[in-house]
Amino acid sequence: MAAVYSAYEFGYLVNDAITVRRETHPTVRLGRSDQDAVARRLPAIFILRTGFGICCLAALGLMAKGWGLAWKQPVAAGAAIILLIHLTYLAYNRLRGRITIPLFLLLVSLRFAGPVLMLASATGRPSLSLLGVLLATYPVINALEFSGKARFSLPWVQAIPPKVDAWRLAAYGLLVLVAWLACRGSHPAANAFRLGSTYFLGYRILTYLVARAMPTRTAPRGTP
Repeated sequence: MAAVYSAYEFGYLVNDAITVRRETHPTVRLGRSDQDAVARRLPAIFILRTGFGICCLAALGLMAKGWGLAWKQPVAAGAAIILLIHLTYLAYNRLRGRITIPLFLLLVSLRFAGPVLMLASATGRPSLSLLGVLLATYPVINALEFSGKARFSLPWVQAIPPKVDAWRLAAYGLLVLVAWLACRGSHPAANAFRLGSTYFLGYRILTYLVARAMPTRTAPRGTP
């Protein structure tokens, strides 16, 4: 998991430090001085994170071998997932427009499902049903939120960002109903679907209640 997230966060840094400068309506997370500082250090950051990822994959292989599990498959799967994250970010940080929506979906899917598929490959061949459950539980809903941004001009999803909390509660509420009513039986993928959807619904309810309980900050005078 750490190796996958390390690769994902590097692409995120490139987006925040360099890509935002080419966007018409960027989401700015770093000030200009911080952007310049990160941009200057990107080669060193890439080397460090790549080395960290290699160490993580080596540790995963040793652990799997020590437990008597297949070790080549998870290491190879992890290396392939990390490489695919870097290649996808390479395209995502250079292309603009609606093409970034499927690229975003792929990135979120690799970040969320990648570690699970790596571990599953140590015990056998990951099933397509498990992959479908992982995609439906988080990446697809997250990508729909992303596609609602104004810059994509998609009217059918532009209502999501202003009402993102209500959207998340409704989406995961529907997902829980589908998981518990439609997916019967004790198949591992069905169990994962029920547990995953219930977890995310509970998480979204909790964050919504916490956000509602926090006092609203008022902007100081003189600020727009």
